[in-house]
Amino acid sequence: MKTLEQEVLKKIAKKSLFVKLVNTERNKSLVEQSISKEFLDLSAVVRVVLKMDKEGMASMTLSKRDAEILGIQSIGLSYAILFQLQKDG
Repeated sequence: MKTLEQEVLKKIAKKSLFVKLVNTERNKSLVEQSISKEFLDLSAVVRVVLKMDKEGMASMTLSKRDAEILGIQSIGLSYAILFQLQKDG
């Protein structure tokens, strides 16, 4: 049986994943707990947009646990991260 948390996370995450680059050394704990891919001295960390309006954006890091709930494997996200980096950069 799916929990409310799982259902809400799936609904939000479907169309709102993005990548944020962080310094790997300074954000070691974040990188270890989240879906990420190292890139030079940086790590691409997957985040989920929770809310976006004229005042700004609220987001959260996609943890390994969250990815498991969504049925997302980190290898697939690694390719998605690299694709977005190439597209954006």
